[in-house]
Amino acid sequence: MAETTLNSGIDWMDVTEGQAVTGFDLPMTTKAMVLASAGTRDYMPYHHNSAFALKLGIREAFVNTTYLQALMSRCATDWAGPRAIMASMSLTMSDQLCLGDVAHVEGVVSRKFADGERRSVEIEVTITTKDGRKVAKAPIVLDLIADGLAPSPRALSVDPPAVELDDEMPITLRDRLDERFTREAPFPVSEAQIGYWCDMVRDANPVYQGGNGGEVIAPAASMSIWNLNRAPQLGLDSSAPDVDAPDQEAWPSAVASDWPFEWRAPGAREVIVQRRHAEFGAPIRPGDVIRSTAQLLNCSGLRKTKLGDGYFLSRYEVYQNQRGDVIGATTMSLFQYGIDDEVT
Repeated sequence: MAETTLNSGIDWMDVTEGQAVTGFDLPMTTKAMVLASAGTRDYMPYHHNSAFALKLGIREAFVNTTYLQALMSRCATDWAGPRAIMASMSLTMSDQLCLGDVAHVEGVVSRKFADGERRSVEIEVTITTKDGRKVAKAPIVLDLIADGLAPSPRALSVDPPAVELDDEMPITLRDRLDERFTREAPFPVSEAQIGYWCDMVRDANPVYQGGNGGEVIAPAASMSIWNLNRAPQLGLDSSAPDVDAPDQEAWPSAVASDWPFEWRAPGAREVIVQRRHAEFGAPIRPGDVIRSTAQLLNCSGLRKTKLGDGYFLSRYEVYQNQRGDVIGATTMSLFQYGIDDEVT
């Protein structure tokens, strides 16, 4: 374990299973929604456009998956302190967090364990609304201070998890298991964008501002925002991204993008993210240029659900900096549905 100049934070010896992780409330005002789009660099219309969300049958514009991770990340490090390192987060969503809601974030220590030199805890963090909606939950593994020494970042592999392919996986997708999609960041990691992230969830972790004389480190949970397309290129239609001005072309140019439909199940027109498991490795620093490589892991056969017929698909994405260091990886579970009649 390596020493650090930061002194604040909870010691592993002082943690007990069942211990409460004090959280916070945050109202989802119009300004909060604007901050969420800016902080996550996600300008898909349903995250800021109420009229568009209502057309889709959603009760209001809603924040994205990464914003929920940011809320949970703040809860974890507010409690653990800036010397703790987040090792993993497994986010499961059950409802949207929408404009007009008040997010209530809190947690509890569910497990305390040692692995070699590492002294770790797992905390179960939940997001609910003040009117009782269950939005999301996530077990988060944190490596903590032990005997006065701070943990070092984990070294991660680029290799995906091993999976057993579904016997009913559509042949059109089975034939594409060897495909890889790479996304390159349009801009380097910047202190300004780190600041936008902190602003959106009021995260005062001094590590993100270089506090106490240390270097600036970006939040681990931010790893997926850096290689999103530029704002005027990001939308449902990558050639005309603004749903309110379909005659306006992407700027400065259109980009080839079909995320999260790089692998589209037969006939599927809609998609929702169900679960996102993230593991975190090398720190993200200002000036880093992030790229990711995604691959298909698995897909079910056609299933009947309350949303209609659809397919459960999983994809793996590994994130690296310009030196090839693995800063993290995600395994995302998606439900693709809205199947065209002629397909079924």
